[in-house]
Amino acid sequence: MTFDPAKLRATTWGVAATALLGALIVFGSRRLDHFDAALVGYTFATLFATFGITYRYAMWLQRPPTRMYWRRGWRTFLLPQLLGPHLLALARRFFLELAANRFIFRRDVFRGTAHLLIMWGCILAAAITFPLVWGWIHFETVPGEIDMYRAYVFGLAVRDFPVESLFAFVVFHGLVWASVLVIAGVMLAFRRRMIDHGAVAVQQFGFDMMPLVLLFAVSVTGLMLTASALIVAAPARYAERMFRSFAPEISERLWNYRYDTITRVSLGYRCDQIKLPLDLPWDVAMAHSLWTDYPSRVPDDHLLIQLGVRIPPDRATPEALVSTLQQQLGWPTNPAAVLVARWPEADPLSCLMPGHRENMDAIERLLPQGVALAGSDYRAQRFQDRVEQGQEAARRIGAWLREK
Repeated sequence: MTFDPAKLRATTWGVAATALLGALIVFGSRRLDHFDAALVGYTFATLFATFGITYRYAMWLQRPPTRMYWRRGWRTFLLPQLLGPHLLALARRFFLELAANRFIFRRDVFRGTAHLLIMWGCILAAAITFPLVWGWIHFETVPGEIDMYRAYVFGLAVRDFPVESLFAFVVFHGLVWASVLVIAGVMLAFRRRMIDHGAVAVQQFGFDMMPLVLLFAVSVTGLMLTASALIVAAPARYAERMFRSFAPEISERLWNYRYDTITRVSLGYRCDQIKLPLDLPWDVAMAHSLWTDYPSRVPDDHLLIQLGVRIPPDRATPEALVSTLQQQLGWPTNPAAVLVARWPEADPLSCLMPGHRENMDAIERLLPQGVALAGSDYRAQRFQDRVEQGQEAARRIGAWLREK
């Protein structure tokens, strides 16, 4: 087996660039202390993209014509007697041709404007999104001052500013400004694609129209990130992370929220094998039990039983668990179907412990205006209670918005 030296070198550069970015993410987020685990998918996407872009660029630079122009171009640029004029020319081209898109404006004003808006909208969005995803930038409330925010860059405090200030409004709506720029540019590009007969004659939907549609769709979703109020209907373990940046006192009260792992055992039997209703012994660690013989779910003359058992995954194998349940419940050992599934952190426990009601009272007093909590982790255990709690949260937020 032989290796292509060019591909090996490109792979090495790609791995090195990816490893460097990974190290910067760990360093910039202070050993992932300020890294949001919910964004891990975006992080891996950028790491894969870094490898792919570096690999393709390294392969391109190794082509004989490209390599010759690359080396001789830098050799000429760095000549001592011409370095000053070359730097001035580089700065002039960067600002006029690249940043201001002058070379496109020379062709057509509408085309140049569309390209300029789309380019700077995407650059602004990337400059905001990537550092936030990598944990390089984050915001926290100033201790003891709930109306003041502190900006951190690479874990270092940079600036304090009022939440209601113009600076905060501009910064926190950065993706909105980026979306507005991109949408305006896409509309101008669509206009040209529809009325310019030369463009219409050669354009293809997949190469010319679809990218504009995707840019528009992504930008519209960016605008939807702006909200005046918020109903947090997430489990406490996720809500704790959400509150960490703007209401750390609530985050501290949700930090120790506990859950129990539930193992769901599904067993299929013939109807004549199991006596209904189910008679379960009180000493079996059962979180829930239900059965159904609904025709769309089970074959004729059969029933499906689902048992939620409080047994940690490392205590017993699925086979041993099923065998133990059949023995304790006196059920046949020849079911028609068996399925064992683990639900880590499935059943909230803290809501059943002493002091939970008082803790929730304190959390609700700490909730910022325009924010409400809803879900089984907080006050409602029964399904109907959860529905009513969500409706009450919506009514409360609606009343606050009307007053505002």
